[in-house]
Amino acid sequence: MGASNGDNFTYQARAFLDQVAGVAEPLPACATFADALRTMEIIQAVVESSRTNGAAVTVPPSA
Repeated sequence: MGASNGDNFTYQARAFLDQVAGVAEPLPACATFADALRTMEIIQAVVESSRTNGAAVTVPPSA
């Protein structure tokens, strides 16, 4: 199931406001599949770390 129009609007609004506010690392205006994949890799590492009482988990380098 894809993102709803409201979700898309919220993301784009946040990216715009980050740009206007001069946030050091703003959200990209349009996230790519690679961005989403990287986010999922990081989330997976957080979950794995949590399951092992906070042990360090190596996240693969971004492509």
